[in-house]
Amino acid sequence: MIIFDTNVISAMMRPNENPDIISWINQQTESSLPFLTSISIYEILYGLGIGPTGKRIEHLTHIFQTQIMIFFENRILSFDLSAAKQTSYLSARRKLMGINIDMIDTQIAGIAIANKAKLATRNTKHFIDSGIELINPWGEKF
Repeated sequence: MIIFDTNVISAMMRPNENPDIISWINQQTESSLPFLTSISIYEILYGLGIGPTGKRIEHLTHIFQTQIMIFFENRILSFDLSAAKQTSYLSARRKLMGINIDMIDTQIAGIAIANKAKLATRNTKHFIDSGIELINPWGEKF
């Protein structure tokens, strides 16, 4: 199972600006159909909500609602009890190690850990200590 981080979803919403990422997504097999987290839905909707009004935001909102949400309709992982526990363990470990805690990314990590999933992300540094198998579709090494 692969979870797409918010930055991968953002790239999907702008395919003309991200042809390499779209190509990588299209190469995924049916057995590895991607999942999305409820946290990423929050991040995208929040970003669209605070963006400058105009045609670009309207277009991106339309793409998110009519393409992304439909594509992931039955593959959205929630921040449930298991994810909450995993997030708390990871947050506590990070705090004790003196590592800055980004709660949103830690919640996404908690969902991935709870579901034994890989995470496709460009922000590998936010997850490198989580024990999650990371995939960087941008091809950058970590």
